[in-house]
Amino acid sequence: MEVKIIRSLRRKKTVSGRLVKDTILINAPYHIHEFQLEKIVSQFKERFQRKKLKEELNRNEDLLSVFHRLNEKYFEKKLKLTAIEYVANQNTRFGCCNYRTGCIRISHRLSTMPVWVR
Repeated sequence: MEVKIIRSLRRKKTVSGRLVKDTILINAPYHIHEFQLEKIVSQFKERFQRKKLKEELNRNEDLLSVFHRLNEKYFEKKLKLTAIEYVANQNTRFGCCNYRTGCIRISHRLSTMPVWVR
């Protein structure tokens, strides 16, 4: 991803960033120190990469078909599902579910594992 930094004399404290196609636009104060700006830019890069990864992984309908197959095989179609998705912010768990909302969240780390693991 390309990063474009726009410095402004009117901006005093805040740094904002947005993703436009494959370019990250960073709006920053003119007098911010370079090392502070580099740290903030790396945080924005990480955030936008996680967001892009999540969008790419959730385009695939594979999770829903796996849910239906396992629900039929093991639970006789008793489980109700409202949402199933990959998430990029689970680093210590492989997945979680909320029984009240019926939402299943799967760690993006599982997407790189072989099919027989998923």
